[in-house]
Amino acid sequence: MSKYFLLVLVVLFTATEVQAGWWDKWWPPGRRRRSPPPSRPPAPISCEYSPEEKQRIIPIESEKAYERTPVSYPVERFDVQSAMVTRPWLRDFRYIIVINKAATGRTAQSIMVFEDGYPILQDRVSTGRETLELRRRHETCLKQPPNSYYSVTATGYYPIQQLIENHRSESFDADMPYSMFYDRSFGLALHQVNEAFLSRLGSRASGGCTRLRPGFAEELFFLVKKTKGAEIPVFKKDGSPVLLENGQIKRTKTISTSDGRSSAYSAIVIIQDIVE
Repeated sequence: MSKYFLLVLVVLFTATEVQAGWWDKWWPPGRRRRSPPPSRPPAPISCEYSPEEKQRIIPIESEKAYERTPVSYPVERFDVQSAMVTRPWLRDFRYIIVINKAATGRTAQSIMVFEDGYPILQDRVSTGRETLELRRRHETCLKQPPNSYYSVTATGYYPIQQLIENHRSESFDADMPYSMFYDRSFGLALHQVNEAFLSRLGSRASGGCTRLRPGFAEELFFLVKKTKGAEIPVFKKDGSPVLLENGQIKRTKTISTSDGRSSAYSAIVIIQDIVE
């Protein structure tokens, strides 16, 4: 009798309609565990603007970019002998660093370093691309600047403001070894070139800084570093000295940096744009 009873129960349980009704009564569909759908990897984010995007944002970003771009000042062709006559205060600098950012010509994209008025170092460099750099398309695109600007290496006269041996650019997520900052407000510096851009020395290829060959950058960095604490003349970016009320040139042993003020260096950077 018990065998027949068990057989009936099995038949009733396995019957489709009875099983479905009993199952749903005691375990409603909402309480059942369901396997999650298979996850798909997120689509890769492109850091490149489409032609349509560029057409839309370039007019807007080009206007904003001017606010983040340094102003250039006229600089005549540098000749050390005549410069010492027209600007005698230059003699107070141990090192005069002259960069020609011209795109073409015999001395285009070059650097010459003078020590006490005598040339000691010369090489090819890479200055700014001189073009509109669009802000990063997405926050993960770290090789692009956070804000639009023009990659201009501005001409003018600049003091060395700060030395950082192992600096890393937050804007471009890139190393800048042996950085010699001369315009901290715009993040402009002389620094060692990344190995990937070594072949571009001699052309306009940077984001605005001046890239130097490995070895050259290190040597110049430590030459300038030895002059820390010097008293230097105060001058403007157009190359005119700042005068006191008595007509004497103002002098200082400290200079403004991103962290306030620090000891001055006996080095001046002169950036020109001369085709010759």
